Amino acid sequence: MAFSRWVLTADEEVGRLLRVERTASGHAHVAVDDEIHDTWEEHQHGRPSPLSGKSGHTYASWGHEDETHRERFAKEIAVWLERRAENLHVDRIAVFAPPRFLGALRGAWSPRLAIRVDEHHGDLTHLSPGDLVSHDSIVRLMSDGHT
Repeated sequence: MAFSRWVLTADEEVGRLLRVERTASGHAHVAVDDEIHDTWEEHQHGRPSPLSGKSGHTYASWGHEDETHRERFAKEIAVWLERRAENLHVDRIAVFAPPRFLGALRGAWSPRLAIRVDEHHGDLTHLSPGDLVSHDSIVRLMSDGHT
């Protein structure tokens, strides 16, 4: 198979680095190269909430906690992706994420990684590689020559 494109699909739970290749017969093939999962909840299990006082009442807004959580995982993905991109000699990568998470990722990219990234709005993380092959965004990506 001839290499065609690198794609990252990400949301607030998982990031997947994909190789999108075109076979000799012209068919697309999507393979998961690597993935990263948010493990914050596992780390927090059984710990008292830092948002609650002695009475157990919550004093901070959950919206702020969600934003902090989103930014923390976006930073994890950015560090992981930069390392993977360096190891794999990736020049360009198409990133698909829901708008709010894409904004968090944008804030987490290092300058070295940011110049390699083409951002696209779209939540593709829960699609199988077989479903991604025929998804409009991936088909367009392969036909446009954009990465």
